[in-house]
Amino acid sequence: MDSPNTSWTIVMFPKIQIDTAIAYFLLHQFGESKFPGIEQAKLEFWMELPADKTVEQLEQEGYILIDLGNSKFDHHRLGPENTKYSTTSMVAKYLEIEDRPDLQKLLEFARRDDLEGKGTISNDAIDRAFGLSGLLTNLNKAITENPNKILNIILPLLTGHLIEENKRFELLPREYQELRAQG
Repeated sequence: MDSPNTSWTIVMFPKIQIDTAIAYFLLHQFGESKFPGIEQAKLEFWMELPADKTVEQLEQEGYILIDLGNSKFDHHRLGPENTKYSTTSMVAKYLEIEDRPDLQKLLEFARRDDLEGKGTISNDAIDRAFGLSGLLTNLNKAITENPNKILNIILPLLTGHLIEENKRFELLPREYQELRAQG
């Protein structure tokens, strides 16, 4: 367990990004063992950390900082030469889920989008406009006063993806093995 605190507050920058949305999603889906009660965590959006608090103090108080303040889940602390680790990959590693086959596309999408600026790799303007990265950019421009609303639009899409990937990598292979064992 990360801290004896069971009342968590997740804090993100108000402009929702693919990387931060997926990191938040992973914390909610898989964070219970490290952060008991995480599913009921409050969500706040900050432009910057309070001047009178350190990252360590905030974490002791139950704040989970996503991509902020050089915290444990802020890939910016790795420096400008970092091309490998996104905030999402830092969360996945911390939660010990980084090797799950059903998460690999999400992890790579977050890395590629955030570190390379290539969320949707296509030269087609329509593909780029209607890819998740393009749509998220538009949502951030259109819904400036309510980042939680944006997150609530994105999370079901991530859930749908995970369900299908889980079927592909866990449920169907297990069913195949069971059927094969039965002849």
